Amino acid sequence: MRKTLAAALVIVLSFAIPTSAQAVVKEGATCKTINKLSKTKTNTFVCLRSGGKLILVPKYKKCADAVAAGRAPIVIDEDPVLYLANQSLDRDKDGTACDS
Repeated sequence: MRKTLAAALVIVLSFAIPTSAQAVVKEGATCKTINKLSKTKTNTFVCLRSGGKLILVPKYKKCADAVAAGRAPIVIDEDPVLYLANQSLDRDKDGTACDS
C-alpha cells in the first residue's frame, strides 16, 4: 500500500513541477553568452562579456523612433551593442541602420 501511494505521489508531483523553468530577464542579471540578446515584452538586454551583467539596450520598432531619440544612424563600428539590438532596421545589411 505504501509503495503504491509513494508511486502515485511521485507521478502527481512530476506533473505539478515544471521541468524547464526560465529565469526572469532583468537588468543586472548574470549572463553567459557574449552578444546574446535577451528580450522581454518591453525591453531588450545584451550580454557584453561572459559572466558579466545584462545591460539595457534601446530597441526601436522603426527608424523614426531612433531618429526621435537622437540615435540615428546606428553604425555597427560606432555602437556595436546598439546595432546588434536594432540590426533588423538595417535593410541593406551594410552595417548602418536607419541611414536614410
